[in-house]
Amino acid sequence: MGARETSPGRFDVTDLIQKTYDTGIILNALLYDYFRPFRAGFDQFPTKKAKIQFLIESLEGTPEIDRLLDLMARDYPSVYRRYADLLQRQPS
Repeated sequence: MGARETSPGRFDVTDLIQKTYDTGIILNALLYDYFRPFRAGFDQFPTKKAKIQFLIESLEGTPEIDRLLDLMARDYPSVYRRYADLLQRQPS
């Protein structure tokens, strides 16, 4: 994948995560395996949508958002491809 030039749209990333990680269990596993520093705050949110919002807000503006997108592209390529054009970094 590689580095992106600007930030992807928050709505597009939210939608992609919702489609990719269809259960809270898979989303929790993702955080535990790859984003442990953010996991403590994650557990305070009761719904999947709130957890995803927290994750995006935590990663936005950091290289970790690229890491998340790269993991989705690697693990769920068919879902990622549907969003690839939307996720091209848009000017800030």
